[in-house]
Amino acid sequence: MVVGASQFTLSANQVFINQALLSFDLSIFELVNALSLEAGLVLMDNKIMN
Repeated sequence: MVVGASQFTLSANQVFINQALLSFDLSIFELVNALSLEAGLVLMDNKIMN
């Protein structure tokens, strides 16, 4: 019984860690997307200005 409980706790922690890593990856992905979009807009502005 105790073994099952510890295995469940381990798997629950693993799921939590996986979700945390996934959301961390997504936030970095969104940050990179926003930065590249902003860089693209700045480049377009420069081309229009020039």
